[in-house]
Amino acid sequence: MATRRAFNFPLSVPSWHIGHMAKALREMNQRIKDTDVVIEARDARLPLSSINPAFEDMLLQNFPVNQTQSTRPMPHRLIVYNKKDLADQKLEQPLREAFARNGQSILFTNSRVDKDISNLLRQAIELARSGAERHPSSMSNSNRSGPKISDSIDQGLKIMVCGMPNVGKSSLLNALRRVGCHKGKAASEAPMPGHTRSLGGMVKISEPSQLSAGKPVYIFDTPGIMPVFLGRGDEAAARAFKIALTGRRISPWMMRKTRANELFLIAGSKDSLFDSFDLSAYLLHLLLIRYSRPPHTLSEIFNILSIQASIDLEPIVSDPKIPLPTEDFLELIARRIKALEQGGIPNLDSASQWLLKCFRAGRFGQWTLDDVGQYSRNLLPPKKFQSESDFTQDISTQHTIDEIKFRSLVTTKIVSDWFLLSAHVRPQSRTAIKMAERRKVKSVQRSISLSQLKKRKDK
Repeated sequence: MATRRAFNFPLSVPSWHIGHMAKALREMNQRIKDTDVVIEARDARLPLSSINPAFEDMLLQNFPVNQTQSTRPMPHRLIVYNKKDLADQKLEQPLREAFARNGQSILFTNSRVDKDISNLLRQAIELARSGAERHPSSMSNSNRSGPKISDSIDQGLKIMVCGMPNVGKSSLLNALRRVGCHKGKAASEAPMPGHTRSLGGMVKISEPSQLSAGKPVYIFDTPGIMPVFLGRGDEAAARAFKIALTGRRISPWMMRKTRANELFLIAGSKDSLFDSFDLSAYLLHLLLIRYSRPPHTLSEIFNILSIQASIDLEPIVSDPKIPLPTEDFLELIARRIKALEQGGIPNLDSASQWLLKCFRAGRFGQWTLDDVGQYSRNLLPPKKFQSESDFTQDISTQHTIDEIKFRSLVTTKIVSDWFLLSAHVRPQSRTAIKMAERRKVKSVQRSISLSQLKKRKDK
């Protein structure tokens, strides 16, 4: 069996947390106190990498578990993995079970499918109504004889949608409005991160109904919030690169019309911070991992891209010491798309952008980039398998009961390990650590000053 190769990441990997994100997070901390449901949107292709701990911290800071005062209870939380049509559907059930074991109920959606959006809208309204009933002041417009119709924002059910950049928050909002109110777009959409830069106003997504206890349902969009710091080492770098690779689906028409110098705006993280060659090299690295395992073959890579299979990829997969043939691979693409400079020199930058464009258009099929068990073969399989060859032969058969059980066990272990690690370790930059220490010192000094002031007043 081929040894799993490692990717040589650049020494410095950029992060992207700019001013409007910090400002939006502060505003969200205020608005969440008057919210009945929080919809956290994530990317189905990145079930772990698209989790931002800042949203979890925001809920815990505003609604402590051990609160003693009779304040508003914590709003319900609905976690939605959007863009399920681009991810591996066989992983949906194992991921549901894995997250459920860690206290999170998740939902997979495609914002283009009305059935998915209707299900999301129904669950959101039910949770919002339950949250409003737990807070008597928000239910003041109902009486014993039945629900009283109100079209006031103050009396309506309120939903906040949040998530990292380009996971489809605005698309979800518009889809909910399309299905709930049969109306057009309320939030603008764009295939680039950072398009929504401030908290939007309330938008009605459902008229008063029996399900909503006679209340209208409102939702407001929020900017995509990147983690302040992704961490250090290869795991943090891999997360940054995967976020940069993913983006809004590009239609064939968009592939023809999008200019090369505009492509790097179409991604989950700001691509201008990354070198195009490095991103292409990492994508090739992932392609080799994906297509070196059954039921795929390495020749599919060339067939999908319609390029000449003049590079032998088998030795590269077998021997991790052999460097990736990124430059040769991009030269083939450049000749395929006729991206040649004077003298017939291949334009590797244009080839890189075209390769990334193909990936984002879904040419490589439904693909979950995070490894949540789909690539795990060195773990102990179920007892039915006597050897690794038996397991390899059986797992190539799609949708078998044993495969589903094994995949579920592996996925649960990986997700549980991720939650266990994230619960104890919050990656922080050196600047963030220094600022936290300063805040502690100032807090102590403030407490001493207040104590001294109180003593003077008592005298």
